[in-house]
Order: sequence, then structure tokens, then C-alpha cells
Amino acid sequence: MIKRLGIDLHGVIDSDVDFFKETLQIIYSGSLIKIYVISGPPAREVFVELKEFGLEQGIHYHYVVSVVDHLRVCGVPMWKDYKNTWWADDKNWWGAKAAICKKFNIDLMIDDKERYKEYFKDIPTKFILYSGRHHGQDNYSQKDYTKRHLERYSNRRDTSA
Repeated sequence: MIKRLGIDLHGVIDSDVDFFKETLQIIYSGSLIKIYVISGPPAREVFVELKEFGLEQGIHYHYVVSVVDHLRVCGVPMWKDYKNTWWADDKNWWGAKAAICKKFNIDLMIDDKERYKEYFKDIPTKFILYSGRHHGQDNYSQKDYTKRHLERYSNRRDTSA
């Protein structure tokens, strides 16, 4: 049973804001599943972006966890490029979401970047590669599949103490 869901902002939620806004609200209000938005930028930036999309903590998600903030706490050297984008060495950056999922006991992580997948093979978290919208076109079968399964799990309630 899924008790904690991790979902990426850039490439997943922002690929179809209306779909995820509705779906995350259904999951949030109708289940015991905790929703973690796990994204690269510092958490304060992620909160601002989610708010701009109309997604609110306490309505659509419970927590925001940042790869940059996680790597800072771990003492990993990072830098910004000329576009103000954060960088770290590949192993630490691409392994960070798996480490975060392990730390927070995330049961399922949805992300659009396949490079994260290899780091999930040795932890309990299941990884789903999302390929919803690309280049302005819907992949309805992927979107419908995701919605059906998230709604199915959101209707389950954990009755164990």
C-alpha cells in the first residue's frame, strides 16, 4: 500500500498543472497518503512556483523536499551556472532523489528523468517514469493510467494502528 507519494515538479506537475492540481487534491483529501513534492531547486523557490500554479500546501500536498537543500545538508559542493541553475557532480545530483525517498520512506516516486531510476534499484521506493506531456502534446494513455492508479490508491484507507 502506498502511504507516501513523491512527485517531481519540473517535467511532471508542470507538464499538466490542471491534471495534477485536480488529482493531487483528490488524493490529499480522500486518503491517508502523504504527498511530497520532490524537486531540484531550493524549497523556498519550489513553494513559490507551486503557489504560482495554484497548488497549495494543505490542499494539494503535504511537504516540499529540495534536492539542493538535501545536498547542502550533506555537504556536497554545488555551484550555479550563468542561468542561475544549481549543479553538483552527477552521482550526487542524480542519486539525491533516491536518498531523499529512502530518508522519508517514500513508497512511490514519479519523475520524468530516467537518469534518477538507476539509484532506486537498491531501495524500497518504486520509481515510475512519467512521460505525460511533451512538446505540447498529450499522452492520454499515460495520463489516464496515472490518474486511475493514483485515484485507486487514494481510495484505500489504512486501518492498521
